[in-house]
Parts: sequence; C-alpha cells; structure tokens
Amino acid sequence: MDIFRSPRLKEIKGIIHNLHFWTIILIFSAIAVIYYLYSYPAIVFTNGFTLWLWYLMTFEIRYHMHGILFVIPMLYATIRFGWYGILITWASCMVVMFPYITNWQYSLITRAINIIYLSVPFLVLGFITLGLKQIEGRRRVLEEREAERQAYMAQIFNAQENERQRIAHELHDDTAQKLLATANRAQSLAIGEYGKIELPVKNHVEWIRDMVLQLSEDIRRISLVLRPSILDNIGFLPALAWLANQLETDAGINTELIVNGMERKLAPGTDMMIFRIVQEALNNIRRHSKATEVTVTLDFTPNTLKLSISDNGKGFKVPVKMGALMVEGKLGLTGMQQRANFLGGTFNIESKPSKGTNIFVELKT
Repeated sequence: MDIFRSPRLKEIKGIIHNLHFWTIILIFSAIAVIYYLYSYPAIVFTNGFTLWLWYLMTFEIRYHMHGILFVIPMLYATIRFGWYGILITWASCMVVMFPYITNWQYSLITRAINIIYLSVPFLVLGFITLGLKQIEGRRRVLEEREAERQAYMAQIFNAQENERQRIAHELHDDTAQKLLATANRAQSLAIGEYGKIELPVKNHVEWIRDMVLQLSEDIRRISLVLRPSILDNIGFLPALAWLANQLETDAGINTELIVNGMERKLAPGTDMMIFRIVQEALNNIRRHSKATEVTVTLDFTPNTLKLSISDNGKGFKVPVKMGALMVEGKLGLTGMQQRANFLGGTFNIESKPSKGTNIFVELKT
C-alpha cells in the first residue's frame, strides 16, 4: 500500500495547496512577529505600535494570558479546514508561544496556567468542530436515506405502471375481445341464426347480449384508466383534457382545463406522474367532494411547472402533518404527495369544510 496515496495525506495536500491555508500562515506569522517584537521595547516604541496593542500586551502580562491574538487564525483555520485546521494551528501556537512565555520570569505553575489557557480555544473550537462534523454526518446519512427512498419509490412507481400496462393490455386484448365474441354469439342466437327461439327466450338472450356489451365497454374504460393510450399516442395536454372530459361526462361535474404559458417537453416519466396526480385528484372529487365545478390549471413558466386543481365541494379539515392523511385513510392524497416529492416538487393542500379544496403542485423543469 502506498502511504502517500492515502485519503488523509491527500486531504492534507489539498489543504497545503489552498489559498486560505497560506492566508492563515501569513496572519499567524504576523501575530508571532508582533509578540516577539514586544519583547524589545526599543523596537516597539521606535516603530510606533498603537496604544490598543500596548493595552493588549499589558493585559496579557498582568493576567498571564499570552497569545490571545492566535485565536484569530485558529478560528479561521477551523472554519476553512475543520479538525485538521484547528489541530495544526493550535500546535503551531504552542510551539511559537512557549519560548515567549519562558522569557518572562514566571513560575512553573504560571506557565502551566498560560499553556492551559492557550488550550481552551483549541478545546472549544474542537468541540464545535466535532459537533459540526456530527451534524454533517447526520445530514449525509439523511441524504443517503433520501436517495435510497427516492430510488425505492422509483422502483415502486415503475412497477405500478408496468403492472397497470400489463393488466390494461390483458383486459383490452383478451377479456374485452372474448366478451365481444360472446355478445356476437348472443346476437346471432337472438336473430335466429341457430333456429327459431321463443319470444321469452329471445328477450333473455338480448338482455345477456346487452349486459355483455356493457361489460365490454366498462372493461375498455377501466383499461384506459389503468394505462391511457392517449398519453402515449397524442400527448400530455390532450390526456389531461381527456381526464377533464371524463369527469364531466361520467359525473356531470363541470370541469375546465386552463393552460398558461408555452407547453414544452417534460423530463421522461414526469408527464405520467403529473397525469396520475391529476387523475387521482379528479377521482377523489368524483367520489367524495360533491362538487359541481372543477378547474385544472397548468402554468408553464421558464423554470417551473405549476399545477393547481380546485373544486367547490364540501372540503375537509387538512391535518397539520401530511402523514396523518394516511392514518385517516386518504391514500389518494398521500400518493399525490409522494409523486410530487419524487419529482423534486412541492405539494400543498388548502381546504376547509364547505369551502372546497385546492391542490397545488410545483415542479422545477
């Protein structure tokens, strides 16, 4: 193993090549020069040191607290380089100040107290640095968990769409075709292709034919809901218009789709996610809201896509925490929120009893 390629040595090498490192060295050297010049009063006074510096030195000598100014580069190094910065700066401070302290006629106890004092900033900044590193570590863990959750959610959503597509194809290509064949056979039986039948029997056969045709239509509609071919064949906005038209046709709710701005191509999978959010919202309105008016608005801005879905229904009390929606059984709203979060967007609900409901989704595009 090449020790010169170890991560720690690379980190130290990176510090040495950093401009801030040499700035700290310059500040540190200037402070060291100031302290040692103070040992020679003639130089100090002939070079005109300011009064505040004289007061500082007097204070340090009186209370045996030499090296206060070294806190400046020590703090600077901590901010820029963390634990390595404070350790190197503190060690350098001890090396520089030890001969200076021994120049004064202090007892060993006084010198020890001064050394301990110089260690206080190191300890304080060290604890702060360790605390910041722990916070940074927790942040990274949370980011990794969030990335894992996003990947897991992507797999779930992809599996859901694949399963929806498979079921939709089976319903449309297999079950619906068999039902149509059954309806055709019943029609042939009703018109007497297999021999004359009594009127009561004919009526029953025609009823069976009509029910089979209705079932076939229901299955076609379910397959479209599961995986709307219109989204793949025609496009995003026509698919949303189809959803609005379906709500108006099936539930008698006046539904309007408003598009502001210039439509543009979205990232792969984003159109399907937004489609599912609108679909779930309109299904909730159909089942629960008792609304008579619904407005779906899309705003295309240069950097964002804003979606709002508003109704004049009975509304509900929105919980303080969105997680409570799942506990209350509002899985549709939870699914919309998860899809919006998966896309890196925001999801908000505004609703009050008897005041309708407004759903807002904003995505960066």
